[in-house]
Amino acid sequence: MNLLEYSFSGASNRASRSTEELLFEREARDPETGSSVIRRVSMSFSSKYGRPTIEDDQVYVGFQALTYERRRQGCDSACLEFTRYEMLKAIGWRDTGPNYAKIDRAINRIGGVWVVSQNAFYDRVAASWVDKKFHIIDESHLFTREKYDLARATGDSPRGPRSWIRWGAPFYQSFVDGYLATFDLDEYRAVKGGVAKKLYRYTNKRLWKRHRFTIGLRSLAEEKLGFKPGQFESELARSLAAPVAELRRFGIVCVIKQHGRMKQVHIAKKMKRKEANEPSTPVPSLAKKLLDRGVDNAVELVQRFDAERIRDQIENFDDRTKNGNDVGPGWLRCAVENGYGFRKGFKPSRIVAEEKKAKSEKRRKAVADRAREDAELKTQQAADEEAFAEFLKFRNSLSENRRQELEDEALSKCSQFERNCVVKARRNNEIGMFHQLLWEQYIIPTLAKD
Repeated sequence: MNLLEYSFSGASNRASRSTEELLFEREARDPETGSSVIRRVSMSFSSKYGRPTIEDDQVYVGFQALTYERRRQGCDSACLEFTRYEMLKAIGWRDTGPNYAKIDRAINRIGGVWVVSQNAFYDRVAASWVDKKFHIIDESHLFTREKYDLARATGDSPRGPRSWIRWGAPFYQSFVDGYLATFDLDEYRAVKGGVAKKLYRYTNKRLWKRHRFTIGLRSLAEEKLGFKPGQFESELARSLAAPVAELRRFGIVCVIKQHGRMKQVHIAKKMKRKEANEPSTPVPSLAKKLLDRGVDNAVELVQRFDAERIRDQIENFDDRTKNGNDVGPGWLRCAVENGYGFRKGFKPSRIVAEEKKAKSEKRRKAVADRAREDAELKTQQAADEEAFAEFLKFRNSLSENRRQELEDEALSKCSQFERNCVVKARRNNEIGMFHQLLWEQYIIPTLAKD
């Protein structure tokens, strides 16, 4: 049973209370008989809490991750015990009050999902498609901060009180049978954006035993990612532009192409990316730099964030320390996680190098443009000199009386300004540009007609 094929959560951070029910329907082939089977999944949502959001989907992934971890430790129970801090750490969220509240709201909305399926899930033991009705989460108990502190103060357990959820029985059986897709949780946390994270999980599931596949844009957006049904495909393509670009950093290439009247998404897996798009050698050196500054989870940070970001924040930390700011290892860890800004007047070496490169490129371009303009000017001057030489040759081929006659006639037709310029040149016994213009505009066209 894999709900990646039928998205119970939407693609927005806002819970939709207007979406009370969704129906997914598709045709599939029975692996035993080869005959065609219609698969239907109906999902209804709580009218009070609404459809789960894209952030709720991340909480759901966190519950899955903790369940896998418990099972590896030998715990085989549909009841998952956890603390909110464990949940936040599992999905890479900051340990803050608002994020604690998001977990509570996510459980309310996910617990309100009721799934009714017909031929939607294949039972390998029974060798047939089966009909199932279930909740994803059957029960839950979540400690508030106040109740947690009270229970910890009065309880006998050394590890403190634990919140818990109980998976729906059919859903938990999927863990036992190994039907739920697994993925790299560290890489998932490094993906930026809720829709991009969801697309990452889906593409990893489909690319598990293949290198590429194709899916309709509408099917991907509405069924797999939870976009609101009925949008234009052009709108869906624009909404997916940022998630598609984000997945390219992780070696997953998604190309949207028009096929007839529909758009399709061609998804392929490239070679495994190098850590943080950098050669492998900077990773240990970056971790060492963080450790030297007292950051105890340095290796984890290097695995989660780009090398460029970490270098910038190390320089940010060093600059603030040098200028007397009271910052410590905790500040540096948060700076890497949240991308803190820089002190006024400070720029990291990366930006300085980029600006220097840009200025150098600008100077190089200016020199090249100046050389091109000089070359064009010389070419034009040579062409002008050649044209003037041809003009003199033609003018001198005529007798002096004929030249005088033609120029006097042309002067009667030209403007006063042109007439004055030519008369002045005659007085100085000069043959120049205005003579050339007089001949080209008035005399030569007249001779050509004759």
